[in-house]
Amino acid sequence: MKKLGLYLFLTILLQAMTASADLWTVTQQWTPELEVKYSEWVKANARVDMFSREFLDTKKTIKNPYFGMTTDCADTVYALRVIFSFENGLPWAIKNPASPTKSIIAQSMKRFDNYPEGHPRLRAFFNMLFDIVSTTSLQHDTYPVSINNIRPGVIILTAKINHHSWTIAGIDAKGNPRLVYNSVVGKASGSKLQQRSSWPNPFWVFQPDEKLTNPADPLSAKIKVPTYVNDGYAGFRYWIPTDKLQTDARMLSEYSNDQYQLDLKSWKQTIQTKLATKKESLQEIVERLLKDACDDVKQRITAIDEAEHYKKQLKIAIVKEAELNQKKISASPLAQEDEDLLDILKGFRAEEKVLPNIQCLVAKQYDQLSTPSRDRRLFDAVMLARAYFTHGIQHLGTKGFSDIRLKQFKRIFAHPELSARAESDLATKAIAPSELSICRVKIGKETLDMAEIKRRLFKSYLSSNPNEDILGRWGGREGQASGLAQVCPTYGEVYNPYDLDQAESEAQNEIQTYKGMN
Repeated sequence: MKKLGLYLFLTILLQAMTASADLWTVTQQWTPELEVKYSEWVKANARVDMFSREFLDTKKTIKNPYFGMTTDCADTVYALRVIFSFENGLPWAIKNPASPTKSIIAQSMKRFDNYPEGHPRLRAFFNMLFDIVSTTSLQHDTYPVSINNIRPGVIILTAKINHHSWTIAGIDAKGNPRLVYNSVVGKASGSKLQQRSSWPNPFWVFQPDEKLTNPADPLSAKIKVPTYVNDGYAGFRYWIPTDKLQTDARMLSEYSNDQYQLDLKSWKQTIQTKLATKKESLQEIVERLLKDACDDVKQRITAIDEAEHYKKQLKIAIVKEAELNQKKISASPLAQEDEDLLDILKGFRAEEKVLPNIQCLVAKQYDQLSTPSRDRRLFDAVMLARAYFTHGIQHLGTKGFSDIRLKQFKRIFAHPELSARAESDLATKAIAPSELSICRVKIGKETLDMAEIKRRLFKSYLSSNPNEDILGRWGGREGQASGLAQVCPTYGEVYNPYDLDQAESEAQNEIQTYKGMN
């Protein structure tokens, strides 16, 4: 009997040691109260340094288990929900983006049980998750919610053509959001997230998608497909409950199409007014929009620096490959640094026959390193700031702004009495930084401020093309392409030259709504 007892004990122990383990153990189920807790957690924890700070306390005694994670916009959205679920022992699941039948990926998956339980296993899982999720998969894991349910934790998803997403991390007393997100990710990217304090341009969020009239013919005509429609996937969205993923989301009691019933021209102002408990002055609006624009400028600097770093590595890799082919370097074994360099070239070999120059970026890298959507957001923020400033001058005169702000704003928007196009036509000379500069930044060999950036932006001098050099990216060539940008192919959506008249008309629509609500 004792031998049998020992045998059973060893058998059970062996089974326990070899049993497949979940990503984490579920100890409770989602409830309305826990959804409120999630909203509060996002508000407190979704910070720009969430993944970039090494320690969680000022004394540097508590290490950040998520330090060093790099995420794009969709990764950031998913990461927040996963981390909260993990830390609170809650079930988590999404539809598998890689599965034609949209099978489920859940915290119960056993694939990572060879990693130590806890954060090491979770970090390993994130490496896989971030490779497969995207803004496209987000539409299958979330559903449109009522504007009455807009709160921290709610997601904003754009049309596919702009493939971007934000998580609402807070809403201030004036109805303005704190939107947390990220953009480009590459080997040179940092872990710091980004944020903005204004609702995005609804005409960009709900920009019509395009599809070919003949899907089998890539050269066939394109037709526009509206996205601002009932049961649309763009706009405010929230997570489908894990036990409802395989059902029709339209049957959820919280499912709502009311955001699509608003006049798109007043969509943003209606949302802000509904959420506000305190009025925002015109000066505060212009300050906020210019701050968003300045943040966009600084983030653009980082994105362009990354593109330049990548192109530099590509050049080095080409030389390294040539040296290997000429046997100037021992073919085996290669140093890890050389292996990494040659990996850069692998993606180019399939497309090099159609490239006029091997240094041209192929479609994947071009898409990753170009900035059309980012540049459009910058343009929208500056155009809207101008619209509110000109409205203030026309209806309040100079008394609507402090003396210093009036001087600073007029330095950027020199002719508020004119249209944006007329003002831009008069701006023929570069504007040097001064003591009144807003958003002074060092870019390459130039020092620019918002006044000069706005001048170049309105003239469509800035380039989103990553094959362009730094001077050209920032409009220093006045819109003339140089070097590789002259010969290399472009891919995807290009927003400039900007239509100043149309953009100003859209901004004035918001001003009219603002007047009607104030």
